[in-house]
This record gives sequence, structure tokens and C-alpha cells, in this order.
Amino acid sequence: MVLVKPGERVPVDAVIVSGHSSIDESMLTGESIPVEKSVGDKVFG
Repeated sequence: MVLVKPGERVPVDAVIVSGHSSIDESMLTGESIPVEKSVGDKVFG
């Protein structure tokens, strides 16, 4: 398990197990608006 604090980059591909946040996925999708993520959502590092 990895703890990622607000403003930090996600270092690995993962699934959120607690909390929620806005994630910048622009390097993957080209979309400039951060995406809301919460428990059970996948994030990519």
C-alpha cells in the first residue's frame, strides 16, 4: 500500500482503497481537467 498526499504524483498503477482526490491524467488522456477519483477507482502512475 502506498500513501499519496495531495499534490504528489502517483508512483505506480493502483486502486484507491481509502479517501478521494482529483488526479491529473493529462499524460494518458490529453484532458487538461483533473478527474475525480474515489474508493475502487483505478489510477495510473
